[in-house]
Amino acid sequence: MNYPIKRISELTKADVAGICDHTFLARPESYIKEGKENGRGAVRVWEEKFNSFLDETKSMLNKPYAICVRPENVFVAKNKAGKNIVVASVIGFPNSQSYLLSYQLSETDLAMNHGADEIDMVLRYDLVQGGKYKEAFRIVDRLTKKVHEGKCLIKLILETCELTSRQIRECSIRAEDLGVDFIKTSTGFGKFGAKVKDLEIMAKNFSRGIKISGGINKENYLALIATASRKNDGMVELNPMKIRIGESSLLNRL
Repeated sequence: MNYPIKRISELTKADVAGICDHTFLARPESYIKEGKENGRGAVRVWEEKFNSFLDETKSMLNKPYAICVRPENVFVAKNKAGKNIVVASVIGFPNSQSYLLSYQLSETDLAMNHGADEIDMVLRYDLVQGGKYKEAFRIVDRLTKKVHEGKCLIKLILETCELTSRQIRECSIRAEDLGVDFIKTSTGFGKFGAKVKDLEIMAKNFSRGIKISGGINKENYLALIATASRKNDGMVELNPMKIRIGESSLLNRL
């Protein structure tokens, strides 16, 4: 399939939406305070916000390429968001060292069995920080094989705010060797999100998809797209298999 190549400075909202993963990853406990204040409870507030997210996505004039939700929410999302929107889910999120591999495999099964098309997994960056690359990437290899066996696409979240430039480079190379489909900057829960300097390293050392995520806004998204495009002529190929933006509010602000 041929995808349009457009000048980054001239991208429309529809262009940007076509490479976006529109995201809702909150849990009910995020709304405990709000639930108490309005007397409806955290679960009810969460349900309203999640359903509003799905309704809003379905009614968007400029629809995102995909939506990204937690594994337990895939079934509802798949059935409510519309047939033409890809559904991605997250595993080991946002802090993979808190979850055994067996749990992450179960999350993967849940998400894929309920219809997820893509899986975003979080790298065990604590192992990388300790120099234990082989251990960290044995987990990546196991999950990548499982996801590919399920005919789904896998994105590896590096959480670049936790890694040095050298570690980002090494992780990008190892992900390339294991056949990971995308590498992704951030969970959005770290101390900072996507940075141009980190994307430069990722793009130089990984040949497949790059996903820009974490702190994406009107002020920085064009510069980040330019870096992830791997071009130096101000153009970008709007191919969602090569470039993605993970966002929860950007499309509503363009």
